[in-house]
Amino acid sequence: MKIVHVTHGRPRPDSANGVDKVVYHLAKQQTALGHDVSALAFSSKPPLEISGVKSITLPAPRVPLRVSEAAMQYLLRFQPDLVHFHSVLTPPNTMLGRSIHKNDIPYIVTPHGALNPHSMRHNRFQKTAYFHLFEKRFLSQAAAIHAVAEEETHDLRRLGIATSSFLVPNGVDIAHIPTHNDPERIRHRLPDTTGKRIFLFLGRLAIDHKGLDLLIEAIALAKDDLQDALFVIAGPDIDGSQAQLRQLTAQHGIEALLCFPGAFFDQDKYDLMALADVFLHPSRWEGHPTGMLEAMAFGLPCIATVETNLGAAIQTANAGFVMMANTEAIAAGLRAAMAQNGEKLEEMGDRGREAARQDFGWEEAAELLANQYRPLLSRS
Repeated sequence: MKIVHVTHGRPRPDSANGVDKVVYHLAKQQTALGHDVSALAFSSKPPLEISGVKSITLPAPRVPLRVSEAAMQYLLRFQPDLVHFHSVLTPPNTMLGRSIHKNDIPYIVTPHGALNPHSMRHNRFQKTAYFHLFEKRFLSQAAAIHAVAEEETHDLRRLGIATSSFLVPNGVDIAHIPTHNDPERIRHRLPDTTGKRIFLFLGRLAIDHKGLDLLIEAIALAKDDLQDALFVIAGPDIDGSQAQLRQLTAQHGIEALLCFPGAFFDQDKYDLMALADVFLHPSRWEGHPTGMLEAMAFGLPCIATVETNLGAAIQTANAGFVMMANTEAIAAGLRAAMAQNGEKLEEMGDRGREAARQDFGWEEAAELLANQYRPLLSRS
């Protein structure tokens, strides 16, 4: 089968953007299954190598709502059996989808959580207008919608999209996670972590999306029970978000409980995770967060909101604490984690690792997707 994945930003396994990771692993694993796979990214940077995958980057059209002629020419030369678009509400995807539909090339779309009502409220008027003028047609003409979580199917129905959908969750590359890490190397950089229970958030500092304002308010609410804890909020700054988080922390008078060390990648990231006792993911909405899957696979117990769409997996495995995305509930989760001894937390982490290994392999996800592709080709 000839497959093209279309995305924004270059697919790579160490990205802070979960969609980049997803496309990297899907393309790599589908190639390993014997398919002819290409990854087309709208980016001004050169492509990154993915083993066996034809990687190409093209600049997005300068004129909004214009199809990328270069992308269309590439697809016509490659002659894919199916095109897999990642992300929605992006004009290059929408316009390219319209053009390939006219050329009888079937395509599917993965929204990756972007149709969630909370997400749609950001720039609401622009998103609503764009959705009704362009996106609804793009989704309706798709051969199918790939949902990474059950909640995405509800989002589609809520928006009046009748296109058939199927569920295949994201995975995690267990083999990529190193087993030999050096937390003391990070402790030298973060001396305040000594003698503390470390709660770690690791991801983009997108305040509203990731619920980081809720987390800080929850820490302030539960601070009397958290004096022996340190909250490490690590990740790349998003339009001055780190300064905003520092200001919010100061307003609550809890500077001693938090630190903001910036972004960590590659081995640094895993050394930081080895330093942590608990992983935090207090998002208001998600698709199926790869960072949290990595934390489970690493063996960290998780404090996560229901809205991450991984709460059921954590609860089933008894691998952490799950609550709604609000200040009081998150504060209760922090207190509950703080009350556990280290041995109990390690046992939770071990159960989470086993759940990740059994239920969220990329090999299985790639094969399930390929099985979903085939009937769409015959239908076309």
